[in-house]
Amino acid sequence: MTVSKNDKGLWDVQFYYKDYRGKNTKKHKRNFRTKKEAVEWANKYIDQQSHNLDMDFSSFWQLYREDMKERLLQIQEQLKLYEDDNAEELLRQLLAIF
Repeated sequence: MTVSKNDKGLWDVQFYYKDYRGKNTKKHKRNFRTKKEAVEWANKYIDQQSHNLDMDFSSFWQLYREDMKERLLQIQEQLKLYEDDNAEELLRQLLAIF
């Protein structure tokens, strides 16, 4: 993992990780305010991509909530598009998927 300061005075981090296919993939994220933020972000990203189940339950729960947050927001927006009559049926269909 490489953490360096860019021309703007902000921090960049770049590293390699193994994706779900086992292929080494390069990741480069820019413009962190502090070096500590850059390292923490990289470590968290690597943990999420590792698909390792050797984590405590609180870490797993946090990852799960972050993943579901986007899905729930999509469902809520879809429900707003329908009238109350159709919303209940749509909710039943969406919950059947999960």
